[in-house]
Amino acid sequence: MVREGAFVADVGTDHGYLPISLLSIGKVRGAVLTDINEGPLESARRNAEASGYADRVELILTDGAAALAAVLMAASTSAYAQDNGNRDEYGNIVR
Repeated sequence: MVREGAFVADVGTDHGYLPISLLSIGKVRGAVLTDINEGPLESARRNAEASGYADRVELILTDGAAALAAVLMAASTSAYAQDNGNRDEYGNIVR
């Protein structure tokens, strides 16, 4: 289950279809996509660009073990995670 307006991580993204789909229906406001291989991450980048969501995803080349730290770092520095003081009923930052 994905909460409305969440910022999600897709570890082992391959092509990026899941986060792109969530962005396209307005379910999430941004995503971090990680993969251990450059090819799939490049495919995810192309798909995000083609779908018009390249500015709402962070792409990180990393293995599964290091992915959590990378995701947390990307999320904490992303424009979509900056705290503007506005929060929803779950405590999520609202832009």
